[in-house]
Amino acid sequence: MACEGLAVSASDAAKLLGISPAHFFNLKRSGRLGPKGMRLGRAVRYGCAELEAWIRAGTPGREKWDAISRMGGLSESRNNGGK
Repeated sequence: MACEGLAVSASDAAKLLGISPAHFFNLKRSGRLGPKGMRLGRAVRYGCAELEAWIRAGTPGREKWDAISRMGGLSESRNNGGK
């Protein structure tokens, strides 16, 4: 499944990662899912570029991912179109 659009639901993010929604939420709850969701009204969405950059970075946990993102690791991926 290719990421269509800028952001996807948790269920679609799980599909993109090739895991079940239950496993996705377990990763999120335990702090092993790096990308944080963004709230759009009542809906929570996950940025496609951030999910891809997180995979390319080796799926670090949330704290490490936050540090990588602050240092510009995420912005480089976004500037290259996720490539």
